[in-house]
Amino acid sequence: MAFRKKADKILKYNPDILVVPESESKEKIDFEQHLKVPHQSIWIGKNVNKGLLVCSYNKELKISINKTYNEDYKYILPIDVEFNEDKFLILAVWTQDTKNPYSSYIVQLHRAINYYKDLFDTKTLILGDWNSNVIWDHYKKEANHMDVVNILDKVGIESIYHKIRNIEQGKEVDNTLYMFRKKNKPYHIDYIFAGKYWLEKVDNINVGSYEDWIDYSDHMPLIVNFKSLQ
Repeated sequence: MAFRKKADKILKYNPDILVVPESESKEKIDFEQHLKVPHQSIWIGKNVNKGLLVCSYNKELKISINKTYNEDYKYILPIDVEFNEDKFLILAVWTQDTKNPYSSYIVQLHRAINYYKDLFDTKTLILGDWNSNVIWDHYKKEANHMDVVNILDKVGIESIYHKIRNIEQGKEVDNTLYMFRKKNKPYHIDYIFAGKYWLEKVDNINVGSYEDWIDYSDHMPLIVNFKSLQ
């Protein structure tokens, strides 16, 4: 929340594309006051203080909402990205608590992935706040974390963090959330999944540290750098 108060912290990393769950609406952000102004931005939400923001800071990367967008999965947003003559899909994710433990969080993503799966190819990116980890798979739900991981694996889409670091799901050594901003309540619940095209171009992936980011958010950023897209 209050992205305007923390934007410059992440903009120092010179992002091409930024996905920000729990962001306030564009109308509340004076982009001109920040280190960089996005070339394009998309925001969806019911609450002006808390929605899903996607920004392109590279004028060669044009973003738009895919025509198949289904508001049944409101905060799982298919974004078409045009890069010169090329195109690829980003599925920006912020799963929600529906107040029903059988349909919350990862269940929403499972349903959305089954709905959008015909759009997926080797250039697909699926990233954001999943609010999920395999450590909670024992809870009875319509679908769990590994169900989603396995579906994506069958179409060649894998977690960059786990692939590059050679770490199993649930065995993460870096945390993306500190619940209530408490260092003794760490979890890994944010992900960047990618198709083969991107996996072969990963230069590095980093998770922000507690010390650097906790004053700004309970979530740590995932930052992935790719080699040239050419």
